[in-house]
Amino acid sequence: MRYEGKIFRPPSEADAYILQATVGCSWNRCTYCDMYSDKVYRERETDACLEDLRTAAAIAKNRVDKVFVGDGDALGMPTDRWLAILKAADAGFPRLRRVSCYATAINILKKTPDELAALRAAGLSRLYIGPESGDDATLKRIAKGSTFAEHVAAAERARAAGIELSVIVLLGIAGTERAREHASATARLITAMDPAFASALTTTVVPKTPLHAADPRPLRAAVGGRDARRAADHRRRGAPHRRAVPHQPRVELPGHRRPPAARPRDDPGDHRQRDRGRGDPAPRVGPRAVAPGPSETCSQEHV
Repeated sequence: MRYEGKIFRPPSEADAYILQATVGCSWNRCTYCDMYSDKVYRERETDACLEDLRTAAAIAKNRVDKVFVGDGDALGMPTDRWLAILKAADAGFPRLRRVSCYATAINILKKTPDELAALRAAGLSRLYIGPESGDDATLKRIAKGSTFAEHVAAAERARAAGIELSVIVLLGIAGTERAREHASATARLITAMDPAFASALTTTVVPKTPLHAADPRPLRAAVGGRDARRAADHRRRGAPHRRAVPHQPRVELPGHRRPPAARPRDDPGDHRQRDRGRGDPAPRVGPRAVAPGPSETCSQEHV
């Protein structure tokens, strides 16, 4: 089993065997994404992929029930190569129940209905696709390469073949300028695509991407808050900065009582601090918040 460069997969494929059948992304122009910026797209030799499958089967034949085929949009491979890979995966893993990959509207529409039906019959059962927005102006601005109508047509073709879809959209990707249009059009797009699963991720402005190099003010105002302003100030001064954690506004529910303010740590009534000793920090409470980034193209944990 051989891998080149950084490897990405959806969270719901965390326990899947990853077969790297392609290297990089055939599109690789989205302004917000740096996942495959260090790779030049190419397809690996079929024999090398089949050898990797045989090696994986020899090691974990009865433990693999899911296979994720990478890299960025492996569906773009020719159908005959896909069929050879799916046949070998089915033969090598008796418990196999799902084969999936990333896809784009572009490479779905390049497949004929008969090709997609053949892939489904051979075992390809799920496609992860990230239109990110339903607003055509935003899709053009982020160089997604497909329109609202093309994403809907691609979804209809995949669903007609019996392949389920997991759709990913990005909150904040339109900035404040088109936030309302982005929200409304994206809701309509998800309804029209009718996927089995849908996820909403929060936009993270990744350094050295075209999105980062563009005028950041409208977008940062939508997703960054105070940390984004601090990052912009650091950039003007030439200082390094960390990624901004998107601000999450407080939501007040009817009848909900806000908890009392926490007491200072040196408050004599704080038994945790008193019992641990003055030199020890008070223990953390609750999970650590982590800002999602575009390197994970979906957040659903369905299996």
